[in-house]
Amino acid sequence: MRRPRLVPALLGLLLLAAPATAQRDGLQQIGDQVSEFLLRQQTLGRLDGAFLLSQPLSAYEAGRALDSLALRTDDLSAMDRTLLARYRGERPGPGVTTVNGWASVLYQNGEDMLSTEGDDYGFQLNPSAYLTVGYARQTESETRDGSTPIWQNTRAIRASGHIGPVFFESRIEETQQRPVAPAIEGGTIPRERRVRFLPQETGNRVEGTYDFGRAMGIVGFRSKYFEVRFGRDRNRWGAGTNSLWLSDFAPVYDQLQIRTNVWRIEYVNLFAAMDAQSVFPDRERALPRKYGAFHKLALNVTDRLQIELFESAIFLPDTLSGRSAYDVSFLNPIIFYHQVEKDYNFRGNLAVGAGAAWTVTPGVRPYGQVILTEFQAKELFSSRRAWSTKWGFLLGLHLADLPIENLDVRAEVARIRPYTYSHHADGNFTHYNDPLGHAAGQNLWDLALFLRYRPHPQVRLALNGAFTRRGRDTETDNFGGDPRRSYDDRVRDTGVTLLQGIRRDELLLELEGGYELLPDLFLSAGLRFESTDDEETGLYRYAAPFALLRWGLPFRSARY
Repeated sequence: MRRPRLVPALLGLLLLAAPATAQRDGLQQIGDQVSEFLLRQQTLGRLDGAFLLSQPLSAYEAGRALDSLALRTDDLSAMDRTLLARYRGERPGPGVTTVNGWASVLYQNGEDMLSTEGDDYGFQLNPSAYLTVGYARQTESETRDGSTPIWQNTRAIRASGHIGPVFFESRIEETQQRPVAPAIEGGTIPRERRVRFLPQETGNRVEGTYDFGRAMGIVGFRSKYFEVRFGRDRNRWGAGTNSLWLSDFAPVYDQLQIRTNVWRIEYVNLFAAMDAQSVFPDRERALPRKYGAFHKLALNVTDRLQIELFESAIFLPDTLSGRSAYDVSFLNPIIFYHQVEKDYNFRGNLAVGAGAAWTVTPGVRPYGQVILTEFQAKELFSSRRAWSTKWGFLLGLHLADLPIENLDVRAEVARIRPYTYSHHADGNFTHYNDPLGHAAGQNLWDLALFLRYRPHPQVRLALNGAFTRRGRDTETDNFGGDPRRSYDDRVRDTGVTLLQGIRRDELLLELEGGYELLPDLFLSAGLRFESTDDEETGLYRYAAPFALLRWGLPFRSARY
Protein backbone atom coordinates (compact mmCIF):
# COMPACT_ATOMS: atom_id res chain seq x y z
CA MET A 1 0.00 0.00 0.00
CA ARG A 2 1.31 3.42 -0.92
CA ARG A 3 2.28 5.62 2.02
CA PRO A 4 0.74 9.10 2.29
CA ARG A 5 3.27 11.87 1.76
CA LEU A 6 4.14 13.97 4.78
CA VAL A 7 3.56 17.46 3.39
CA PRO A 8 0.12 16.77 1.82
CA ALA A 9 -0.96 15.02 5.02
CA LEU A 10 0.05 18.00 7.14
CA LEU A 11 -1.68 20.38 4.74
CA GLY A 12 -4.88 18.39 4.99
CA LEU A 13 -4.86 18.40 8.78
CA LEU A 14 -4.22 22.13 8.91
CA LEU A 15 -6.94 22.95 6.40
CA LEU A 16 -9.50 20.93 8.34
CA ALA A 17 -8.47 22.35 11.70
CA ALA A 18 -10.04 25.22 13.57
CA PRO A 19 -8.89 28.80 12.92
CA ALA A 20 -5.67 29.72 14.71
CA THR A 21 -4.76 32.56 17.02
CA ALA A 22 -1.41 34.33 17.05
CA GLN A 23 0.53 31.65 18.94
CA ARG A 24 3.92 30.77 17.35
CA ASP A 25 6.16 27.88 18.34
CA GLY A 26 9.62 26.41 17.85
CA LEU A 27 12.83 28.43 17.66
CA GLN A 28 13.77 31.81 16.31
CA GLN A 29 16.50 31.75 13.67
CA ILE A 30 19.79 33.42 14.51
CA GLY A 31 19.71 36.84 12.90
CA ASP A 32 15.99 36.86 12.14
CA GLN A 33 13.74 39.90 12.54
CA VAL A 34 12.51 39.14 16.05
CA SER A 35 15.99 38.36 17.42
CA GLU A 36 17.45 41.58 15.99
CA PHE A 37 14.49 43.55 17.36
CA LEU A 38 14.97 42.18 20.89
CA LEU A 39 18.73 42.81 20.97
CA ARG A 40 18.06 46.35 19.81
CA GLN A 41 15.51 46.90 22.60
CA GLN A 42 17.99 45.58 25.16
CA THR A 43 20.58 48.11 24.00
CA LEU A 44 17.93 50.82 24.31
CA GLY A 45 17.51 49.87 27.97
CA ARG A 46 13.99 48.45 27.63
CA LEU A 47 14.77 44.80 28.43
CA ASP A 48 16.72 45.12 31.65
CA GLY A 49 17.78 41.72 32.95
CA ALA A 50 16.67 39.74 29.89
CA PHE A 51 18.84 36.77 28.89
CA LEU A 52 19.21 37.08 25.11
CA LEU A 53 22.84 36.11 24.57
CA SER A 54 22.41 32.36 24.02
CA GLN A 55 21.03 32.20 20.49
CA PRO A 56 18.83 30.85 19.03
CA LEU A 57 16.06 31.82 21.41
CA SER A 58 12.99 29.66 21.61
CA ALA A 59 9.70 31.26 20.61
CA TYR A 60 8.74 31.21 24.29
CA GLU A 61 11.88 33.02 25.47
CA ALA A 62 11.27 35.61 22.74
CA GLY A 63 7.60 35.80 23.71
CA ARG A 64 8.41 36.59 27.35
CA ALA A 65 10.70 39.41 26.24
CA LEU A 66 8.06 40.79 23.88
CA ASP A 67 5.45 40.65 26.65
CA SER A 68 7.69 42.64 28.97
CA LEU A 69 8.10 45.28 26.26
CA ALA A 70 4.33 45.53 26.00
CA LEU A 71 4.26 46.85 29.57
CA ARG A 72 6.25 49.93 28.57
CA THR A 73 4.96 50.87 25.12
CA ASP A 74 5.07 54.56 26.04
CA ASP A 75 8.88 54.31 25.88
CA LEU A 76 8.85 52.91 22.35
CA SER A 77 9.02 54.85 19.10
CA ALA A 78 6.13 54.64 16.65
CA MET A 79 8.15 52.22 14.51
CA ASP A 80 8.95 49.95 17.44
CA ARG A 81 5.32 49.94 18.63
CA THR A 82 4.25 48.84 15.16
CA LEU A 83 6.80 46.03 15.06
CA LEU A 84 6.03 44.95 18.64
CA ALA A 85 2.33 44.67 17.88
CA ARG A 86 3.10 42.53 14.87
CA TYR A 87 5.57 40.22 16.62
CA ARG A 88 3.07 39.70 19.47
CA GLY A 89 0.33 38.78 16.99
CA GLU A 90 -1.78 41.87 17.65
CA ARG A 91 -1.62 43.00 14.03
CA PRO A 92 -1.05 40.98 10.85
CA GLY A 93 2.11 41.00 8.82
CA PRO A 94 2.40 42.89 5.54
CA GLY A 95 0.10 41.77 2.73
CA VAL A 96 -1.85 39.36 4.95
CA THR A 97 -5.17 41.23 4.70
CA THR A 98 -5.02 41.07 0.90
CA VAL A 99 -4.21 37.35 0.89
CA ASN A 100 -7.02 36.62 3.38
CA GLY A 101 -9.43 38.31 0.99
CA TRP A 102 -9.04 35.56 -1.64
CA ALA A 103 -7.86 32.63 0.49
CA SER A 104 -9.06 32.92 4.08
CA VAL A 105 -7.32 29.69 5.11
CA LEU A 106 -3.91 31.33 4.61
CA TYR A 107 -2.19 33.44 7.28
CA GLN A 108 -4.95 32.97 9.82
CA ASN A 109 -2.63 33.99 12.65
CA GLY A 110 -1.16 36.90 10.70
CA GLU A 111 2.33 35.41 10.28
CA ASP A 112 2.31 31.72 9.26
CA MET A 113 1.02 30.52 5.90
CA LEU A 114 -0.84 27.60 7.48
CA SER A 115 -1.55 27.21 11.18
CA THR A 116 -3.96 25.81 13.69
CA GLU A 117 -4.26 25.93 17.46
CA GLY A 118 -6.32 24.22 20.14
CA ASP A 119 -6.52 24.39 23.92
CA ASP A 120 -3.15 22.69 24.42
CA TYR A 121 -1.62 22.29 20.98
CA GLY A 122 -0.57 24.30 17.97
CA PHE A 123 1.04 23.71 14.56
CA GLN A 124 2.51 25.98 11.89
CA LEU A 125 3.70 25.18 8.38
CA ASN A 126 5.64 27.60 6.17
CA PRO A 127 7.44 27.34 2.82
CA SER A 128 10.84 29.00 2.50
CA ALA A 129 13.06 29.99 -0.38
CA TYR A 130 16.32 31.78 -1.13
CA LEU A 131 16.62 32.68 -4.80
CA THR A 132 19.43 34.87 -6.15
CA VAL A 133 20.66 35.85 -9.56
CA GLY A 134 23.59 38.11 -10.38
CA TYR A 135 26.80 38.68 -12.28
CA ALA A 136 30.28 38.73 -10.73
CA ARG A 137 33.20 40.67 -12.14
CA GLN A 138 36.53 39.10 -11.12
CA THR A 139 40.13 40.21 -11.13
CA GLU A 140 41.85 38.96 -14.23
CA SER A 141 44.36 36.18 -13.63
CA GLU A 142 45.45 32.91 -15.18
CA THR A 143 42.44 31.01 -13.84
CA ARG A 144 39.87 33.72 -13.03
CA ASP A 145 38.95 36.53 -15.31
CA GLY A 146 36.04 38.40 -16.78
CA SER A 147 32.41 38.13 -15.73
CA THR A 148 30.66 35.11 -14.27
CA PRO A 149 26.91 34.52 -13.88
CA ILE A 150 26.05 33.50 -10.31
CA TRP A 151 22.85 32.19 -8.80
CA GLN A 152 21.37 30.22 -5.93
CA ASN A 153 18.18 28.18 -5.82
CA THR A 154 17.14 27.10 -2.31
CA ARG A 155 13.75 25.57 -1.55
CA ALA A 156 12.76 24.75 1.99
CA ILE A 157 9.91 24.00 4.35
CA ARG A 158 9.53 24.73 8.06
CA ALA A 159 7.20 22.94 10.47
CA SER A 160 6.80 23.91 14.12
CA GLY A 161 4.36 23.41 16.94
CA HIS A 162 3.68 22.31 20.48
CA ILE A 163 1.70 19.67 22.34
CA GLY A 164 1.39 20.66 25.98
CA PRO A 165 4.85 21.62 27.26
CA VAL A 166 6.60 19.81 24.39
CA PHE A 167 7.57 21.88 21.33
CA PHE A 168 9.32 21.14 18.05
CA GLU A 169 10.96 22.85 15.10
CA SER A 170 11.97 21.19 11.82
CA ARG A 171 13.47 22.73 8.68
CA ILE A 172 14.75 21.05 5.54
CA GLU A 173 16.41 22.75 2.56
CA GLU A 174 17.67 21.72 -0.86
CA THR A 175 20.11 24.00 -2.69
CA GLN A 176 21.80 24.31 -6.03
CA GLN A 177 24.29 27.16 -6.28
CA ARG A 178 26.70 28.57 -8.82
CA PRO A 179 29.48 30.38 -6.90
CA VAL A 180 31.81 33.11 -8.05
CA ALA A 181 34.91 30.93 -7.71
CA PRO A 182 34.47 27.25 -6.80
CA ALA A 183 36.58 26.16 -3.82
CA ILE A 184 35.57 22.71 -2.64
CA GLU A 185 37.80 20.85 -0.17
CA GLY A 186 37.29 17.37 1.19
CA GLY A 187 33.78 17.15 -0.23
CA THR A 188 32.55 20.34 1.42
CA ILE A 189 32.56 24.14 1.31
CA PRO A 190 32.56 26.61 4.22
CA ARG A 191 29.42 26.51 6.41
CA GLU A 192 28.01 23.35 4.79
CA ARG A 193 28.24 19.61 5.24
CA ARG A 194 28.63 17.24 2.30
CA VAL A 195 28.53 19.07 -1.04
CA ARG A 196 28.47 17.64 -4.54
CA PHE A 197 30.36 19.72 -7.12
CA LEU A 198 29.51 19.55 -10.80
CA PRO A 199 32.50 21.11 -12.61
CA GLN A 200 32.43 22.81 -15.98
CA GLU A 201 35.47 24.17 -17.76
CA THR A 202 34.93 27.56 -19.38
CA GLY A 203 37.88 28.91 -21.31
CA ASN A 204 40.85 29.19 -18.95
CA ARG A 205 38.89 28.78 -15.72
CA VAL A 206 36.89 26.13 -13.90
CA GLU A 207 33.28 26.88 -13.09
CA GLY A 208 30.43 24.72 -11.92
CA THR A 209 27.60 24.30 -9.43
CA TYR A 210 27.23 23.10 -5.87
CA ASP A 211 24.44 20.73 -4.83
CA PHE A 212 23.74 20.28 -1.13
CA GLY A 213 21.04 20.11 1.52
CA ARG A 214 20.47 21.22 5.09
CA ALA A 215 18.35 19.63 7.80
CA MET A 216 17.60 20.99 11.25
CA GLY A 217 15.30 19.49 13.88
CA ILE A 218 14.74 20.21 17.56
CA VAL A 219 12.33 18.70 20.10
CA GLY A 220 12.08 20.56 23.41
CA PHE A 221 10.39 20.70 26.77
CA ARG A 222 9.73 23.88 28.72
CA SER A 223 8.72 24.67 32.27
CA LYS A 224 8.92 27.69 34.55
CA TYR A 225 12.65 27.35 35.23
CA PHE A 226 13.92 24.88 32.61
CA GLU A 227 14.02 24.46 28.86
CA VAL A 228 15.48 21.28 27.39
CA ARG A 229 16.24 20.86 23.67
CA PHE A 230 17.40 17.80 21.79
CA GLY A 231 18.21 17.61 18.09
CA ARG A 232 20.39 19.26 15.47
CA ASP A 233 21.02 22.99 15.22
CA ARG A 234 23.60 25.80 15.39
CA ASN A 235 24.32 28.07 18.36
CA ARG A 236 25.82 31.50 19.01
CA TRP A 237 26.90 32.49 22.52
CA GLY A 238 27.67 36.06 23.43
CA ALA A 239 26.58 39.64 22.86
CA GLY A 240 28.33 40.07 19.51
CA THR A 241 27.67 39.09 15.93
CA ASN A 242 30.97 37.21 16.25
CA SER A 243 31.74 34.89 19.16
CA LEU A 244 35.03 33.47 20.43
CA TRP A 245 33.24 30.58 22.16
CA LEU A 246 30.44 29.35 19.91
CA SER A 247 29.55 31.07 16.66
CA ASP A 248 26.99 29.97 14.08
CA PHE A 249 29.57 29.64 11.30
CA ALA A 250 29.97 25.85 11.38
CA PRO A 251 27.21 23.53 10.09
CA VAL A 252 24.50 22.17 12.37
CA TYR A 253 25.49 19.47 14.87
CA ASP A 254 23.70 17.01 17.15
CA GLN A 255 23.16 18.29 20.66
CA LEU A 256 21.36 18.17 23.98
CA GLN A 257 20.86 21.58 25.55
CA ILE A 258 19.56 22.46 29.02
CA ARG A 259 18.71 26.07 29.88
CA THR A 260 18.05 27.02 33.49
CA ASN A 261 16.67 30.43 34.44
CA VAL A 262 16.20 31.35 38.09
CA TRP A 263 16.60 34.61 40.01
CA ARG A 264 19.26 36.68 38.20
CA ILE A 265 21.00 33.64 36.68
CA GLU A 266 20.90 31.78 33.38
CA TYR A 267 22.88 28.55 33.19
CA VAL A 268 23.22 26.76 29.84
CA ASN A 269 24.57 23.23 29.31
CA LEU A 270 25.34 21.97 25.82
CA PHE A 271 26.39 18.37 25.10
CA ALA A 272 27.30 17.92 21.44
CA ALA A 273 28.44 15.32 18.90
CA MET A 274 30.39 16.69 15.96
CA ASP A 275 32.52 15.56 13.02
CA ALA A 276 36.29 15.48 13.43
CA GLN A 277 36.88 16.13 9.72
CA SER A 278 35.00 16.42 6.45
CA VAL A 279 37.03 14.10 4.21
CA PHE A 280 35.28 10.81 3.62
CA PRO A 281 37.81 7.94 4.00
CA ASP A 282 35.68 5.86 1.64
CA ARG A 283 32.04 5.36 0.74
CA GLU A 284 31.58 2.52 3.22
CA ARG A 285 32.73 4.32 6.37
CA ALA A 286 31.14 7.05 8.43
CA LEU A 287 33.01 10.22 9.30
CA PRO A 288 35.09 10.10 12.50
CA ARG A 289 33.24 11.69 15.39
CA LYS A 290 34.25 13.89 18.29
CA TYR A 291 32.31 15.18 21.25
CA GLY A 292 31.96 18.41 23.14
CA ALA A 293 30.68 19.60 26.51
CA PHE A 294 30.03 23.32 26.97
CA HIS A 295 28.50 25.29 29.81
CA LYS A 296 27.96 28.98 30.39
CA LEU A 297 26.81 30.89 33.46
CA ALA A 298 25.29 34.34 32.93
CA LEU A 299 24.63 36.65 35.89
CA ASN A 300 22.84 39.97 35.97
CA VAL A 301 25.09 41.94 38.32
CA THR A 302 22.73 44.88 37.85
CA ASP A 303 19.70 45.23 35.59
CA ARG A 304 21.95 46.53 32.79
CA LEU A 305 25.25 44.72 33.46
CA GLN A 306 25.49 41.04 32.54
CA ILE A 307 28.62 38.91 32.93
CA GLU A 308 29.24 35.40 31.57
CA LEU A 309 31.63 32.59 32.45
CA PHE A 310 32.32 29.82 29.96
CA GLU A 311 34.03 26.41 29.97
CA SER A 312 34.26 23.70 27.34
CA ALA A 313 35.89 20.36 26.60
CA ILE A 314 36.27 18.68 23.21
CA PHE A 315 37.40 15.05 23.12
CA LEU A 316 37.67 12.07 20.78
CA PRO A 317 36.76 8.42 21.31
CA ASP A 318 39.79 6.56 22.67
CA THR A 319 39.50 2.80 22.31
CA LEU A 320 42.87 2.23 24.03
CA SER A 321 41.62 3.80 27.24
CA GLY A 322 38.10 2.41 26.93
CA ARG A 323 36.49 5.71 25.93
CA SER A 324 34.55 4.55 22.88
CA ALA A 325 31.81 7.19 22.83
CA TYR A 326 30.69 10.19 24.85
CA ASP A 327 32.60 10.26 28.14
CA VAL A 328 29.95 10.22 30.88
CA SER A 329 32.28 12.23 33.14
CA PHE A 330 31.26 15.31 31.17
CA LEU A 331 27.52 14.70 31.43
CA ASN A 332 27.50 16.09 34.95
CA PRO A 333 25.87 19.53 34.39
CA ILE A 334 27.52 21.22 37.38
CA ILE A 335 31.09 19.92 37.34
CA PHE A 336 34.32 21.74 36.44
CA TYR A 337 35.81 20.11 33.36
CA HIS A 338 39.35 21.11 34.32
CA GLN A 339 39.23 18.86 37.39
CA VAL A 340 37.82 15.98 35.35
CA GLU A 341 40.84 16.36 33.07
CA LYS A 342 43.19 15.93 36.03
CA ASP A 343 41.28 13.03 37.56
CA TYR A 344 41.23 10.90 34.41
CA ASN A 345 44.42 12.05 32.66
CA PHE A 346 42.13 13.54 30.03
CA ARG A 347 43.76 14.34 26.67
CA GLY A 348 41.07 16.56 25.20
CA ASN A 349 40.96 20.24 24.35
CA LEU A 350 39.81 22.49 27.19
CA ALA A 351 38.87 26.17 27.00
CA VAL A 352 37.65 28.74 29.50
CA GLY A 353 36.38 32.25 28.92
CA ALA A 354 34.50 35.24 30.26
CA GLY A 355 32.33 37.93 28.77
CA ALA A 356 30.34 41.01 29.73
CA ALA A 357 27.77 43.39 28.23
CA TRP A 358 26.73 46.69 29.79
CA THR A 359 24.03 49.14 28.74
CA VAL A 360 25.85 52.29 29.84
CA THR A 361 23.00 54.54 28.78
CA PRO A 362 19.99 53.86 26.55
CA GLY A 363 21.35 53.24 23.07
CA VAL A 364 24.97 52.51 24.07
CA ARG A 365 26.04 48.94 24.93
CA PRO A 366 29.72 47.91 24.96
CA TYR A 367 30.54 44.21 25.27
CA GLY A 368 33.49 41.85 25.19
CA GLN A 369 34.78 38.28 25.42
CA VAL A 370 38.04 36.56 26.22
CA ILE A 371 38.99 32.91 25.64
CA LEU A 372 41.93 30.92 27.04
CA THR A 373 42.68 27.48 25.64
CA GLU A 374 46.11 27.06 27.23
CA PHE A 375 47.62 29.61 29.52
CA GLN A 376 50.65 29.89 31.80
CA ALA A 377 50.81 33.02 33.95
CA LYS A 378 54.60 33.09 33.94
CA GLU A 379 54.57 33.30 30.14
CA LEU A 380 52.10 36.21 29.90
CA PHE A 381 54.70 38.98 30.03
CA SER A 382 57.66 36.82 29.11
CA SER A 383 59.81 37.78 26.16
CA ARG A 384 59.88 34.09 25.18
CA ARG A 385 56.41 34.36 23.55
CA ALA A 386 55.74 30.66 23.98
CA TRP A 387 53.44 28.87 21.53
CA SER A 388 51.34 27.64 24.47
CA THR A 389 50.17 31.17 25.33
CA LYS A 390 46.90 30.67 23.47
CA TRP A 391 44.20 33.27 23.96
CA GLY A 392 41.97 35.72 22.16
CA PHE A 393 39.77 38.68 22.92
CA LEU A 394 36.84 40.44 21.27
CA LEU A 395 35.59 43.96 22.03
CA GLY A 396 32.40 45.40 20.59
CA LEU A 397 30.02 48.35 20.76
CA HIS A 398 26.33 48.37 19.87
CA LEU A 399 24.64 51.72 19.20
CA ALA A 400 20.88 51.96 18.70
CA ASP A 401 19.07 55.11 17.48
CA LEU A 402 22.40 56.94 17.51
CA PRO A 403 22.82 59.18 15.62
CA ILE A 404 19.72 58.32 13.52
CA GLU A 405 16.46 56.85 14.78
CA ASN A 406 15.90 53.21 13.74
CA LEU A 407 19.60 52.80 12.90
CA ASP A 408 21.68 50.10 14.61
CA VAL A 409 25.47 50.15 14.43
CA ARG A 410 27.80 47.43 15.67
CA ALA A 411 31.58 47.59 15.62
CA GLU A 412 33.80 44.69 16.75
CA VAL A 413 37.53 44.08 16.98
CA ALA A 414 39.12 40.70 17.73
CA ARG A 415 42.69 39.53 18.27
CA ILE A 416 43.38 35.79 18.36
CA ARG A 417 46.81 34.25 18.96
CA PRO A 418 48.34 31.47 16.82
CA TYR A 419 47.24 27.90 17.72
CA THR A 420 44.39 29.18 19.95
CA TYR A 421 41.80 26.73 18.55
CA SER A 422 44.30 24.01 17.53
CA HIS A 423 44.95 20.68 19.22
CA HIS A 424 47.45 17.85 18.86
CA ALA A 425 44.74 15.63 17.33
CA ASP A 426 41.29 16.10 15.81
CA GLY A 427 40.08 17.54 19.11
CA ASN A 428 40.51 21.03 17.66
CA PHE A 429 37.82 23.70 17.99
CA THR A 430 36.23 22.89 14.64
CA HIS A 431 33.29 20.94 13.27
CA TYR A 432 33.25 19.55 9.73
CA ASN A 433 36.39 21.62 8.99
CA ASP A 434 34.76 24.93 10.04
CA PRO A 435 35.54 26.97 13.19
CA LEU A 436 33.27 26.55 16.19
CA GLY A 437 34.55 29.84 17.59
CA HIS A 438 35.34 33.04 15.73
CA ALA A 439 34.50 32.66 12.03
CA ALA A 440 37.83 34.18 10.91
CA GLY A 441 39.87 31.51 12.70
CA GLN A 442 43.17 32.25 14.48
CA ASN A 443 46.49 34.11 14.18
CA LEU A 444 44.75 37.33 13.17
CA TRP A 445 43.37 40.79 13.81
CA ASP A 446 39.74 41.22 12.73
CA LEU A 447 37.66 44.41 12.44
CA ALA A 448 33.95 44.16 11.70
CA LEU A 449 31.15 46.68 11.17
CA PHE A 450 27.41 46.03 10.91
CA LEU A 451 24.66 48.54 10.08
CA ARG A 452 20.92 47.88 10.17
CA TYR A 453 18.43 50.58 9.20
CA ARG A 454 14.65 50.31 9.10
CA PRO A 455 13.09 53.54 7.81
CA HIS A 456 9.72 51.81 7.36
CA PRO A 457 8.23 48.64 8.94
CA GLN A 458 8.51 46.85 5.59
CA VAL A 459 11.90 48.20 4.48
CA ARG A 460 15.23 46.79 5.68
CA LEU A 461 18.70 48.05 4.76
CA ALA A 462 21.85 46.26 5.94
CA LEU A 463 25.63 46.47 5.61
CA ASN A 464 28.22 43.92 6.74
CA GLY A 465 31.90 44.84 6.59
CA ALA A 466 35.00 43.02 7.77
CA PHE A 467 38.74 43.50 7.42
CA THR A 468 40.96 40.61 8.50
CA ARG A 469 44.75 40.60 8.64
CA ARG A 470 46.10 37.12 9.21
CA GLY A 471 49.27 35.09 9.10
CA ARG A 472 48.53 31.97 7.11
CA ASP A 473 50.33 28.64 6.96
CA THR A 474 52.18 27.17 4.02
CA GLU A 475 51.89 23.58 2.85
CA THR A 476 54.97 22.64 4.88
CA ASP A 477 55.03 25.13 7.78
CA ASN A 478 52.40 25.41 10.51
CA PHE A 479 52.43 29.01 11.75
CA GLY A 480 49.20 28.56 13.74
CA GLY A 481 46.85 29.95 11.11
CA ASP A 482 44.77 26.82 10.46
CA PRO A 483 42.99 25.35 13.53
CA ARG A 484 42.62 21.99 11.78
CA ARG A 485 46.39 21.34 11.80
CA SER A 486 48.00 19.68 14.80
CA TYR A 487 50.09 22.03 16.91
CA ASP A 488 52.63 19.19 17.22
CA ASP A 489 54.11 20.26 13.86
CA ARG A 490 54.42 23.94 14.82
CA VAL A 491 57.34 25.89 13.39
CA ARG A 492 58.82 26.81 16.79
CA ASP A 493 58.19 26.69 20.55
CA THR A 494 59.16 30.26 21.41
CA GLY A 495 59.20 33.55 19.58
CA VAL A 496 55.64 32.87 18.43
CA THR A 497 54.18 36.22 17.36
CA LEU A 498 50.82 37.34 16.11
CA LEU A 499 50.53 37.33 12.29
CA GLN A 500 53.59 35.11 11.83
CA GLY A 501 53.59 33.27 8.52
CA ILE A 502 52.43 34.49 5.11
CA ARG A 503 50.67 37.82 5.46
CA ARG A 504 47.17 38.00 4.00
CA ASP A 505 44.65 40.85 4.05
CA GLU A 506 40.99 40.06 3.47
CA LEU A 507 38.14 42.52 2.95
CA LEU A 508 34.44 41.66 2.82
CA LEU A 509 31.57 44.07 2.10
CA GLU A 510 27.94 43.02 1.82
CA LEU A 511 24.99 45.31 1.08
CA GLU A 512 21.33 44.33 1.08
CA GLY A 513 18.17 46.38 0.78
CA GLY A 514 14.76 44.76 0.74
CA TYR A 515 11.01 45.31 0.88
CA GLU A 516 8.78 42.88 2.80
CA LEU A 517 5.85 41.81 0.61
CA LEU A 518 4.42 39.14 2.91
CA PRO A 519 5.55 37.95 6.36
CA ASP A 520 9.28 37.18 6.00
CA LEU A 521 9.06 37.42 2.18
CA PHE A 522 11.59 40.03 1.03
CA LEU A 523 12.31 41.22 -2.47
CA SER A 524 15.86 42.55 -2.25
CA ALA A 525 18.87 43.76 -4.16
CA GLY A 526 22.44 43.64 -2.95
CA LEU A 527 26.14 43.63 -3.60
CA ARG A 528 28.96 41.45 -2.31
CA PHE A 529 32.60 42.49 -2.66
CA GLU A 530 35.59 40.42 -1.55
CA SER A 531 39.29 41.18 -1.81
CA THR A 532 42.25 38.98 -0.87
CA ASP A 533 45.78 40.37 -0.94
CA ASP A 534 48.29 37.58 -0.30
CA GLU A 535 52.06 38.01 -0.10
CA GLU A 536 52.63 34.96 -2.27
CA THR A 537 49.60 34.61 -4.54
CA GLY A 538 48.90 38.30 -5.08
CA LEU A 539 45.63 40.22 -5.31
CA TYR A 540 42.25 38.70 -6.10
CA ARG A 541 38.97 40.63 -6.07
CA TYR A 542 35.41 40.28 -7.21
CA ALA A 543 32.26 42.39 -7.09
CA ALA A 544 28.89 40.68 -7.44
CA PRO A 545 25.62 42.64 -7.63
CA PHE A 546 22.55 40.42 -7.27
CA ALA A 547 18.77 40.33 -6.99
CA LEU A 548 17.35 38.24 -4.15
CA LEU A 549 14.00 36.79 -3.17
CA ARG A 550 14.15 35.32 0.32
CA TRP A 551 11.22 33.81 2.13
CA GLY A 552 11.43 32.70 5.76
CA LEU A 553 15.24 32.78 5.82
CA PRO A 554 17.58 35.53 7.10
CA PHE A 555 20.11 37.10 4.75
CA ARG A 556 23.02 34.68 4.37
CA SER A 557 26.37 36.32 4.76
CA ALA A 558 29.56 34.77 3.48
CA ARG A 559 30.81 34.83 7.08
CA TYR A 560 28.18 35.81 9.65
